[in-house]
Amino acid sequence: MLVVIVRHLFAGMTGDRESRVRSVQARLDQNVPSSRGREDYVRVAVHDGIATPLFGKSGLLNTLVKSTGVVRIPAESEGLETGTLVEVMVW
Repeated sequence: MLVVIVRHLFAGMTGDRESRVRSVQARLDQNVPSSRGREDYVRVAVHDGIATPLFGKSGLLNTLVKSTGVVRIPAESEGLETGTLVEVMVW
């Protein structure tokens, strides 16, 4: 995810000592699958504290346009369940 990779580069280039990521907390309204051993980032749309995953290929622009941000799924997890409180890194 570009936000994750390039954020540190831009902070270093601009002299910004703090790498700030805006985020909000929300509850997932459906399961999000993931393979153990791989960190995933899933686009979500957040409305009234509810995060709805927007599934599709990573290159699809319509899921990017509809999204509010992304949810990180840790590598040691096999996904996230409905109702899980997640941190959404917002655009």
